[in-house]
Amino acid sequence: MLEFAFEHRLDGFHLAPALTVDRAVTALYGPSGSGKTLTLLCLVGLLRPERGWIRLNGRTLFDAAAGIHVPPHQRRVGLVFQEYALFPHLTVAANLAYGLRGTPRAEVQGRVEAMLRLLRLEGFGRRYPGALSGGQRQRVALGRGLILQPELLLLDEPFSALDQMERERLRAEVVDLLHGFGGKTVLVTHNLQEAYLMAHQIAVIAGGRILQAASRDEVLQCPRNRRVAEHVGVANIIRGVVAASGSSPTVVEMHGARLSVTDPLPAPGTPVEVCIRSEDVRLVWPDRLGERANVLGGLITSEVQRRADYLVRVRPEGPAGDLGPIEVQCSAHLHSMMKLHPGKAVWIALPPEKLHVLEPIGEDR
Repeated sequence: MLEFAFEHRLDGFHLAPALTVDRAVTALYGPSGSGKTLTLLCLVGLLRPERGWIRLNGRTLFDAAAGIHVPPHQRRVGLVFQEYALFPHLTVAANLAYGLRGTPRAEVQGRVEAMLRLLRLEGFGRRYPGALSGGQRQRVALGRGLILQPELLLLDEPFSALDQMERERLRAEVVDLLHGFGGKTVLVTHNLQEAYLMAHQIAVIAGGRILQAASRDEVLQCPRNRRVAEHVGVANIIRGVVAASGSSPTVVEMHGARLSVTDPLPAPGTPVEVCIRSEDVRLVWPDRLGERANVLGGLITSEVQRRADYLVRVRPEGPAGDLGPIEVQCSAHLHSMMKLHPGKAVWIALPPEKLHVLEPIGEDR
């Protein structure tokens, strides 16, 4: 288990509040400049925080108050850099063996051969990095981190230098490799899809601050507040006032629309924000309106076709129009069946169990 809470000043103030990494893979997700890479450098020991502590499997790697700072080579922490950081003048085998200096030669040879097999790079040991593809170089970089048998593996944007097709293929290969890794992995990424596909836990970071850390489904479906919701791509954030609470379901009054929610609500009259992901909004056939809760009628204002689906924006009619456009994700098949197009009148439903009540930003600790 990895636990840390530290502060470090570099080009501004960066803070990582206490975070526990107890899942096999945790994604540190956030925009560029949010403090993701800085956090990794502190964990591996290349940067020394000003205050705080870092503990790994019961060992204290850093404690500012106690004056403890374990050097990088003694931490059993592997780091795979964004740009691979392979030595161009060394062969693949020599790159893999670089961190094993001081290990008996026979053991080094055995571990290198085993790693080449694991990476599916048998026969590439005598090649140099310049003769490899981007995906092969990335696998060598990953192998160099794994060959040290670390307790913690840190991956810094490991696929950012690859094209889309190679990224998707290599991502699947890395997931397979990590299944056999007994330690914990922290993946730094600004790609939400990558975080969701690879990690069991997602920690959202912005401005050097951990905004929320939870299971990947909880972060996506139940973001803590508006800032997290915006970072994880929730398009529909609606403001309203609590009309009734303490009952089931509770009710929010939103610009003339009364929406039932299943989340707990504060006292009536309290301003609140609720959110719902576009894939959770339902298009409703006119003959099934009575089967749905929170049904709104409106007009399609725009649509965007993607690979296998559409993003459709619907503006509710009447007073509920002040809610603003509601984004709906629907399959290409449903889009064709309902003959959807801009200007068409449709009915949408916002399922109460999918409406999530956000904490006020002021409560972000």
